Amino acid sequence: MNSFKAVVIGSLFILIVGAIVQLANIFIAVGYNELVKSYPLLNGMGDYFRYLIGIPVFLLVMFVGGYITAAVAQEKALLNSLLVAIVTIGIMLFPALSESEMTISGFFIFGLAFASTLGGGFYWQRKNR
Repeated sequence: MNSFKAVVIGSLFILIVGAIVQLANIFIAVGYNELVKSYPLLNGMGDYFRYLIGIPVFLLVMFVGGYITAAVAQEKALLNSLLVAIVTIGIMLFPALSESEMTISGFFIFGLAFASTLGGGFYWQRKNR
């Protein structure tokens, strides 16, 4: 029962905090688009924000979700983190794949997210064993 609770808590953390991060990203994008109207020099910098800030924040959320999962489970930390990675990445991929196809960079980012979630579980396991 503890494993089920850990997977649910870890998955909910990732999904809720991920949604909050996406909402913040939308607000930043709207502000950026308004700035571009006044300062055309900023026009090409939008992709840099995504790669330098957005992806690391996403991976950090996945890492913390894996850590929380392992902390709640106490046993079989990596297995529970693996389950959380599968569940959350599956939930995130479903809407993306229903509308379009996956790109190479998308596969790379989701691979990093998978590794980041497992890394959070591994970090907890190493710290507490």
